[in-house]
Amino acid sequence: MRVKSRTALVVAVGALVVPATASAAPVNDAFEQAQEISALPAVVEGDFIGSTVQPGEPALPIAEIYGTVWYAYTAPAEGRFALDMVRFDNGYPQTSVYTGSGLGDLRRVASGRPDERIAVDALAGQRFWIRIGQTWVDAGRQSRFALRVRPAGAPVNDAFAAAKAVTPRGSYTGNLADATTELSEPPHAGAASSHSAWFKLRARRTDKMTVDTSTSTCQTRLAVYTGSKVDGLREVTSNVISDDPGPSGSTVRFMARRGTTYHLAVDCASPGADGDFALHLSDGGIVGKGVGLVVNGGQTLGTLRSTGLGVVVSTRRTVRLRMELVVSRRVARGLGLEGRVLGRIGGELDYYQSLPATIPLTRAAKAALRDADELRAVVRLTLLGSQARNRVLTLPVALSS
Repeated sequence: MRVKSRTALVVAVGALVVPATASAAPVNDAFEQAQEISALPAVVEGDFIGSTVQPGEPALPIAEIYGTVWYAYTAPAEGRFALDMVRFDNGYPQTSVYTGSGLGDLRRVASGRPDERIAVDALAGQRFWIRIGQTWVDAGRQSRFALRVRPAGAPVNDAFAAAKAVTPRGSYTGNLADATTELSEPPHAGAASSHSAWFKLRARRTDKMTVDTSTSTCQTRLAVYTGSKVDGLREVTSNVISDDPGPSGSTVRFMARRGTTYHLAVDCASPGADGDFALHLSDGGIVGKGVGLVVNGGQTLGTLRSTGLGVVVSTRRTVRLRMELVVSRRVARGLGLEGRVLGRIGGELDYYQSLPATIPLTRAAKAALRDADELRAVVRLTLLGSQARNRVLTLPVALSS
């Protein structure tokens, strides 16, 4: 909602307070002592114990309140900001936002339950009052809360015409909380569009493509289209139900044709307070599959000879792989070895899996390293069954006695 006047905006938070206690009231218990929020983003924390309700405070639209605390914020520029309760230990706090010049002149512009996100439009220099109020409380427990206030606004790629360019093997993040739908936007995965963001991919070669989303706040809908105008799109594929374990999201697979531009829509009917999501593209390579490799610390030539090289390998998608410990031709000749590979291991990882692994040395490598003082090598990880150009990952290794 856009506030057209430049009068003060006050946000009040009402808390459910333990009744009839001797606890001191919070410093921002009264409207006149509202705690200033100087800059966004900000997280303010408080406790309702000892708080009161002043005569003349606005009533909550849905419930009675037992105690309130107040905050004030002045918008530095025209725009939107959002509030959401990131923690509450007791009761059921209600957040309300007001404008006005004093307690008897407040006008409510927004309010919500603790599980709801509140968005407010502001003018430059406009002042807001925030009140948090509690509707019930367990007298034997704390009554703390944490309220997050941060800038909000539609993503830069909210409109089809402003789609963000992406490439295979890439990962991109975004937020759908303030995303919108537009005139003539098609339904995505069989449901009317609601909070969508757009991406576009121009295929440089014909290849299998996997696109997926991950989010902790909603079940995303993902759709792939061809076409140059929002009112003339042709769906290639879409999905709303995640095929895989792990973070909630959706997955689509299609054959990307060289020279074709594909538009990708990520949509969510109820993005929640955060609305954060990640979009991943994969042509079957290391980055697209989300493969990671770490060499364990604290290893020496002695541990290498006795047990092999310890690593941890992880992935977002199912993969078959081979890992090898490889030295240069010069090092291999110096060690008297015929080949460059000192040891190898292979296996398969499932979705969002991370596993330790040990690359054992060959007998020849153990013998060659018996009197060595140091070793410089690389771990070479190769994706099996992949035709992607970046199907090999290498990581340097330096060990000493």
